[in-house]
Amino acid sequence: MRLDVYPTAASAEGERFDSRAAVVIDVLRATSVIATALDHGAVDVVPVATPEEATELARDWPQDSYLLGGERQALPLPGFHVGNSPREYTPDRAGGRRVVLTTTNGTRALLAARSAASLFAASFLNARAVSREVAATGRDVVIICAGTVGRFDLVDTVCAGLVVEALTGPAVASELNDLAVAARELYGLHRGKLIELMHQCYHGQRLVSLGMGDDLVYCAQEDTVPVVPRWSDGRLVPSTDPTAPRA
Repeated sequence: MRLDVYPTAASAEGERFDSRAAVVIDVLRATSVIATALDHGAVDVVPVATPEEATELARDWPQDSYLLGGERQALPLPGFHVGNSPREYTPDRAGGRRVVLTTTNGTRALLAARSAASLFAASFLNARAVSREVAATGRDVVIICAGTVGRFDLVDTVCAGLVVEALTGPAVASELNDLAVAARELYGLHRGKLIELMHQCYHGQRLVSLGMGDDLVYCAQEDTVPVVPRWSDGRLVPSTDPTAPRA
């Protein structure tokens, strides 16, 4: 198995993934939102590039059938139902509704990878469940870290390392690029200390400064969500891993 990790969405643009399985990671916070919304009963999540596209897409839908969610520079968007905190996507809000999501980093990364043969969204909440489904495809794998405004993001890379670790091992013949090796080592260094890591990184510190520190606590949980978001016809739909434990 060939496994490559890309540090940002921009670094992956222009690459061909049509024969590979792709995993997109934006721990803080888009892929954590997606996993949570689907776990709480959302019908699907539709990632779009801009707030204008989100509002236009939902213009003719019944008012109670959807949620507009997202952010720019971590701040909620005017006129949207919810921002980009996974804690906002409760069963009461998300259950039975379609979520249209636009974010600074995560939705861009998902759209950049949509040509992949299979596409999944991962966070610490569901990384091992996603890894099992990715392994079942039997394809070479590319992991795309969303990054932070086009820059390297340590938290996303550490989460990529968890996925790399879950996909590789003595029984798996694998070929890794350098960032995949580095990410796996970084996850080993920060295993069990993810909340401390998030408080040290730029994006985590910004969320704390905006009064969103509880999102770090939530997003630092491992394997609490059994739902695997997978791409299907321009949207992410839930696939539940029956072997995934729920905390």
